[in-house]
Amino acid sequence: MQTSLIKKLSPTEARERAQLNIIKKIAILGDWLRDGIPLERDSKGRILCDDTGCQILVYAPNSLRSFNTWTKQLYSDETQIRLAYLTSIHRNGTDTLNKYPFLKDQAVSLIQDLGRILKQHRYGSDRTTPTAELEIKSLRLFIQNQNKKIIQFHKENINLSRSVSTIEMREKSRFDELKLNYMNLDKQNIQLREKISLLTKQLNNIYSLRDVNNES
Repeated sequence: MQTSLIKKLSPTEARERAQLNIIKKIAILGDWLRDGIPLERDSKGRILCDDTGCQILVYAPNSLRSFNTWTKQLYSDETQIRLAYLTSIHRNGTDTLNKYPFLKDQAVSLIQDLGRILKQHRYGSDRTTPTAELEIKSLRLFIQNQNKKIIQFHKENINLSRSVSTIEMREKSRFDELKLNYMNLDKQNIQLREKISLLTKQLNNIYSLRDVNNES
């Protein structure tokens, strides 16, 4: 059924669908960098752990190759039901991603930042580090990633603004959309910095309590 549907798509529609699929994948990785990679759970909602007692995270791509082959088939039925947004992602070709350098750069940056979080988790640093501290690290990486996007948006805005008087209305609409994205990202970063400040205060309280306990 899906194959016959794809054959009916025009080249433009197929290209737009492929691009949307990549954008969806990037959006998911961005959410995971901000909120944390979801934990694997059984059919009763209980968190799954490995033989060492470490909580198991759902699959996340760790390279461009795995990003391209990332599909819902990599998840259990329970995970697909719980994280329904994963059912909308499909395999994309390497050549397809290469056609969109801006999106490719975002994917690379997110994969690298998530890789740092995964490495900490795998080596058990989360067992000795307060949750608030890990959340701060994740949020800081997310803000860095957002700042990279802001710079990219800014560069593209400059290029568009130089020719805005001669481009078509479609490009003018794109310019306005990029400007709005720029403003939204900046606002979101301010909110995240406030959250980091709050978490830092919580960490200070945790360390203060540790010192008191150690002295007693």
